[in-house]
Amino acid sequence: MKHHTAAVEEIEHMLQHSSDLQNLSAMQSDAADLSQRCGTQIAGTVSLHLNRAHAGLQGVASAVEGVAATQLAFQVIDELCQDCAALIEHHAKIQLLGMIQSNLFKTLFDAENIAELPHDALAAEKLLTTNDHLFQAYRVLAALEGTANLAQHTLDGNDVLNQHELQKLQMYFSRVRAAMAQFEDRIFSLLHDFIEVGQDTPDVLTTIMQIVQIQEQVDENSQGLTSKKYLDRFKDAVSHCIDSLFAEILKMARSAVDSQSLPSAALEKMLEMATSLCHQLVDIFDEISPCFPPAWDVFDIVMSAYHRSVSSLIDCFGALSSVLPNSDILQVVQWIRQYQETTSNLVSHSLLSRFDNESHTGFAHLVAQYAACTYDLLHAWAINILQVDMQTPPKLGEDGRFWSFGAVDFFQTINEQFGLIEPLHTEYLLHQTALALLAVIAEYQEAQSAYIKRGLPVDTLCAIVNNSSRCYDESTTFMEHLVSSLPQDLQNDETTANQSAAFLHLANEAVQSLVLSIFQDAALQELLRQFGTEAWLTGAAMGSTLATLEDYLDEYTTYIQPAFSKRLAADASRTALAYYLAGLFTRMRTNSEQAVKTVDSDVRALQHFVARYAPSKHESIMQPLLDARELLFASKADEAADAFRSLTKSYPDLTVEMIEGAVMAQGGATPNERQQLVSQCRAVSRKQPGDGAVEQKGASSSTDVFEATVAALRPRLNHKTATTAQFQ
Repeated sequence: MKHHTAAVEEIEHMLQHSSDLQNLSAMQSDAADLSQRCGTQIAGTVSLHLNRAHAGLQGVASAVEGVAATQLAFQVIDELCQDCAALIEHHAKIQLLGMIQSNLFKTLFDAENIAELPHDALAAEKLLTTNDHLFQAYRVLAALEGTANLAQHTLDGNDVLNQHELQKLQMYFSRVRAAMAQFEDRIFSLLHDFIEVGQDTPDVLTTIMQIVQIQEQVDENSQGLTSKKYLDRFKDAVSHCIDSLFAEILKMARSAVDSQSLPSAALEKMLEMATSLCHQLVDIFDEISPCFPPAWDVFDIVMSAYHRSVSSLIDCFGALSSVLPNSDILQVVQWIRQYQETTSNLVSHSLLSRFDNESHTGFAHLVAQYAACTYDLLHAWAINILQVDMQTPPKLGEDGRFWSFGAVDFFQTINEQFGLIEPLHTEYLLHQTALALLAVIAEYQEAQSAYIKRGLPVDTLCAIVNNSSRCYDESTTFMEHLVSSLPQDLQNDETTANQSAAFLHLANEAVQSLVLSIFQDAALQELLRQFGTEAWLTGAAMGSTLATLEDYLDEYTTYIQPAFSKRLAADASRTALAYYLAGLFTRMRTNSEQAVKTVDSDVRALQHFVARYAPSKHESIMQPLLDARELLFASKADEAADAFRSLTKSYPDLTVEMIEGAVMAQGGATPNERQQLVSQCRAVSRKQPGDGAVEQKGASSSTDVFEATVAALRPRLNHKTATTAQFQ
């Protein structure tokens, strides 16, 4: 009633105005829709409540069933608790029964595995009929071996089985071990030929490497209890394979050593084999080494084995060096160099790649033999061409100078011999051959010097002067090239420079011999013996002497090089001065005005001669003459001493005894004054009697005294000979 009243009030409120009647139809329609919606909502709500009520009734029914089941479970629990209370008293027996059951299952399983061992081993052996299933075979055999080892360990502590049963089981185990041994024989036989396997079937080699790696891990995990050492056996197999490569060539080499015979054809064949092995090393690096695990450094093992075999081969060649000609030795050295370059190019970072051939005894024997043969050949050749040069009149060139073919041929051969070994770039061979060449050059120089000392015709001496000048140029070029070819620690610029300079010394020796030939002229000798005598006081001796020298110099200087023409003139001037001073010192017994005048005239004549023929040596030639004049005509003791001191610098062999007679003969001084002059000279003398190169004491005549004094005053060569010992 309350809701009805409210509805009437609401309608009245909505129809308060006459205009609201126009909306009555719309309001009726809205009311009808609202009524319909409310009915539908009410029907849905009622249906939902009915479904929930039905579900609640089902839940109650299920709960009743659950309660009943729970009550039944509690009854079963009560019964089980009563049973457990009874079993607790028999716990130990129950535990033993469980253990027996477990052991029974395990024994049955092991027995099944053991019984299958022969069959599984046979299956693994069938996998070995080819190399395609090596990894599968290894896995099967490794499992079988594990089973057999475990069973064997168990049986070792079992006293229950009888002997027959043990033997039967041992047969099973032996079958597994035999299969594993067959497998190992297979893989290591392949590794002993790893080069061919790697080239033909690299996948097989890679598989074997996987097997070795796995077995290494197994060995590590076994903590040293068992170890197959596959990796060590693999490395041994690699080394053995390389050794087998060299077996044939080493057998040939050792046979040759035993017979001390190796013909060139046989050597050529051996070097072809060795070169092929060198190429095979490159193939191993390029094609096979990628199959190996990098951490194992397998190629270093290969390289080490190669080095070992190559060293043995080189030692064999070294033992044969005495029967090998130089051409064959060079072939061997060239092959060694090729091998060295090959190994260095393959793995430049590895120390094993550096094959130090020079540390091998065999290589040292080869080089020593090559150097000795080179020395013998060139020595004989040099002596022979020198004999021909000395016995055959020299040629007169278009420039009017004498020369011979020997010098040109000598250095042509020297350069050819060095050119044979230079391309090999082998330091030890270059050094030892250089020593041999230097020794030949030194002996060539010494042999020419010996010829000069024995005496030679003027034209031959002139040829030696010119040849030696040419040899100096050739030698300097050769020495510079030689030094640049050697490593820094073997270079010796001073020695090579001295060796080249020895040719200049040789030329100077020949010049001195030319001077000697001039002064052997009988007419000239007669003039020289007048110095210091009464005949000399006439003033003609020096002029005639210099005129004679001019004739000789004008002729001889056209035969030799200009540089040595000046040396010839200087030495001739010094030699003439030596005769002149010897005459004054040993024969002049007066200091008369005529003597002083003659000396002064001679000084001017000699100055003019030297200025013309040896202007660059003018001072050094003339100074001794001026010092001698001062000494002979000095009026004071200190002046004489100074003059004598200066003379001894020019003539180290000059002694007081040589000048004493001339000093004591001065007429313008008292005996005491003259004795004081001699005493002053003796005080500054640097040489005592007998210390000089020429000793006056014991001369039996004035001629002997004169000749001894000449020998003390004449020019000498001062030369330090280079030796090959300095180059070592």
